[in-house]
Amino acid sequence: MLVIIYRRGSATTDQCLEAARSFYADRPFVRVTNKPPRPNRQRGRTSHLSAMQQIRSGTW
Repeated sequence: MLVIIYRRGSATTDQCLEAARSFYADRPFVRVTNKPPRPNRQRGRTSHLSAMQQIRSGTW
């Protein structure tokens, strides 16, 4: 399963990744990675999570 979540705000990629790492630190089946996960490489019960900042112009 691939899930993409969009969020408005001013948080940077590093801030989002650090928040995710902190939140999921004690969860053995979640890995927070710097690069987006590749769905065709997912195996087993482990979830892979990443975050990135995307600057958009205009409105959503």
